[in-house]
Amino acid sequence: MNCRETQQLIDAYADGEVDLVRSVELEAHLQDCGSCMQALTSTRAIKDAIRGASLRFEAPKGLESRMVSAVRKETSHATKAVRTIRRPLLSRTMWAAAAGILFAAVAAFAGWRALNGIGAPDTVADETVSSHVRSLMANHLFDVASTDRHTVKPWFAGKLDYSPTVIDLADRDFPLAGGRLDYISGRPVAALVYRHRKHVINLFEWPVRAGDFDSNAVLMTGSLNGYNTVRWSRSGMAYRAVSDVAMADLKQFATEIDRAAGL
Repeated sequence: MNCRETQQLIDAYADGEVDLVRSVELEAHLQDCGSCMQALTSTRAIKDAIRGASLRFEAPKGLESRMVSAVRKETSHATKAVRTIRRPLLSRTMWAAAAGILFAAVAAFAGWRALNGIGAPDTVADETVSSHVRSLMANHLFDVASTDRHTVKPWFAGKLDYSPTVIDLADRDFPLAGGRLDYISGRPVAALVYRHRKHVINLFEWPVRAGDFDSNAVLMTGSLNGYNTVRWSRSGMAYRAVSDVAMADLKQFATEIDRAAGL
């Protein structure tokens, strides 16, 4: 079994859904391939995090009563209006009124989420932060440890189907420390490691695909489980920076990387 076949079965294997024969072949490959074993470890960690996370969203107090009141009011108006219409059209009119009410309620709720800073779920943030934490806990920051980008960049050749942008920012107090292979959003990616004083910054980089959450060139910031994140894209590549440094420092780092990548 090769790496490609193994990657296709990683999710099913982590869920115990691979038959005995294929499991034996896969496990034999995992014993000899650190990259695939890392992918399995990442997949299991992500599944554990999802199972342990609270994915419920609590609606604001009073929203249900306000919606019920609005529906009753609009239904009353619609009922009065359809009394003047022929009976065969009653059902169609009521359905239209109900659809309008539902649309208004959904739009109002979406607007409330936007005003309160609640957007589409960014599952990639969970994966990158989890990978950052694992790299520190498991003492696996590097597959290649070097401050020379001419050593780090060639190391990825043949391991990825793209060539990552490797930039050294030592003169900006963000020296390159090395790199490693990681597995994010169902794909192998480059993880570049930088340092800022006593802090570690993981910079994940991969090609943007259609529908990716990272298909926005503007720097966007966030925080998760005590770690700051910055994401952006440039020239078809998505970037994610994760660290416990101050947000101002992480934004400066991302800005310097983005500027250098655009030269």
